[in-house]
Amino acid sequence: MKNKIKPRFFLTRTFVLLIIMLLLSSCLGIMLLLRTRDLYKEQDDAQTDSAVSLAANIVSERINTRIQMLSSITRIHSGAATREPRRVLAELKERLMYYAKTKNDMNYRHLFVADADGEVTNSEDCSYNIGDYDFFRQALRGSATTSSVISDPAGNHRHCGGFIAICVPVHMGAEVIGTLSAVMDLRYAALFLKDINIRYNGAVLFLVDGENTVIANSGVFRDLNMYVSAPTNVFKFMGGILSEQERGELAIQMASAAGDSSVYDYASKSTGRFISYVTLPNTNNWKLIAVSSSDSIRNSQQKLMMTLGTAFVVLALLLMTIILFVYFYAWRSSRLQHISNAMLNATGLHLLTLHPSGLAEDFDGRFAELLGLPPQTRSFSFDEEVSTKGRKMFPHVPFKGGESLRLCCTAPDGRNIYLLIQIAEAAPSGIGQAVALDVTADENLQRRERELAYVNQLTHLPNVESFSIMLKDKIAAAGADYGAACFFIGLDEKDHISEVFGRIVLQKVLIKTASLVAEAAREFGGEAYSLDYGDFVIYCEEDDSRLLHSIVEKLRHTLRAPFKIENHVI
Repeated sequence: MKNKIKPRFFLTRTFVLLIIMLLLSSCLGIMLLLRTRDLYKEQDDAQTDSAVSLAANIVSERINTRIQMLSSITRIHSGAATREPRRVLAELKERLMYYAKTKNDMNYRHLFVADADGEVTNSEDCSYNIGDYDFFRQALRGSATTSSVISDPAGNHRHCGGFIAICVPVHMGAEVIGTLSAVMDLRYAALFLKDINIRYNGAVLFLVDGENTVIANSGVFRDLNMYVSAPTNVFKFMGGILSEQERGELAIQMASAAGDSSVYDYASKSTGRFISYVTLPNTNNWKLIAVSSSDSIRNSQQKLMMTLGTAFVVLALLLMTIILFVYFYAWRSSRLQHISNAMLNATGLHLLTLHPSGLAEDFDGRFAELLGLPPQTRSFSFDEEVSTKGRKMFPHVPFKGGESLRLCCTAPDGRNIYLLIQIAEAAPSGIGQAVALDVTADENLQRRERELAYVNQLTHLPNVESFSIMLKDKIAAAGADYGAACFFIGLDEKDHISEVFGRIVLQKVLIKTASLVAEAAREFGGEAYSLDYGDFVIYCEEDDSRLLHSIVEKLRHTLRAPFKIENHVI
């Protein structure tokens, strides 16, 4: 009996010890799961806030793309400040037929031009007036706008229920002489939310106009035609989400945030729902609203984790299960780390630790190679090894989480590299864990766009747009005793030169003339601009008449001196 009892007692004691250890491990696992669930809930609000900010940027970009396309059409046909407004508008109307493909691709019902009084004449010689529309009055003040309207401005399709109007001013010099507008059916408003989905935390997007009428949503209602037949206030959709008092509070909060592009949040105490919204620029107080949902990938992950936790408690009856779980957890962590690194490599992001002094460390070899440093470099200073241009960034105040820096760096080989650095989190000491992204290509593209918009591509002098902006700024900042002069210079016989010597020679003459004008402007501290094909202006901050007359004589002497172009004396 004793020989039989001892092994049983030994096994029981071992089993009890194992049970105690497994119970402690199970309790710890349950506590960790509960804590993880709380962390998920705490992060849901911040995730929705970030998601609506990103979605708002995408929607704004899509709206701005349409505005920029219309603005580019007006710039092509209304750049001359000396022409008749009616003629400019008439030519712009005639040229609209060349943009028929753009009209169809952008889902516009029609494009039309209105004069400063709001009078519109379409291709069928049918006249109507849009002077009472808010979008027209706002564009006439010089601001491009996007607005939802109740009916078609042309009055041809009032039964369809609603349209969206995009309106840009037509400038002639610094003056607004009319507007160019594009109208699209309200049913196509879903294009603004196309491919924008926040499935991870289940947030639903609503695009509403200044009257809180729903224009489009990200998928709650599949039939988009319902908005055409019955535009609905967004707060009617929130009947089961917010109480009546909360809907009133949210309406007041949204009204007070009109015109502010910041992201605002509202948390419901009765239902636990979280709502974020932001006002979109270049619109008539349109807002993008995100409403959190319980139907999300994030909640599914949370349920999955709770299920795995329960299974772990059951499987924890065996010590080997604990060992396997530790092994599995280590493998999963390694796998996630591998996937994270692969995703970072694919997106071009670089992790690093950034000190307020400018010292960077804990980065990979690809980031070092990007900055022209040896791949084995483990730390460097942005002030020493890699110099920064523009505003001095370092030494910096202690970093804060969410802060971002935009740096123009000069690598040791002389290349300019533009970096966007986002501080993900910061320690109490101010040292930040950051993510860096190479935005050199975007910066170069933006610089090229600025050159195309504000520089004459033939003479390489600032164009009429630059002159208008400069003149407007000077006038706004001028005091009572401010004096300045503008010397307008025109090249005569352009057509004669083109007919006799050819267009190539004419272009070289223009380039030569532009260089003479620019050189003369630099001699007496002026600024040269290219207004039109062969027209120039020099701006000089001087009001002494005798000095101005001497400048005029010098300009005449300089510009009337003959010069050679391809063996032709001009």
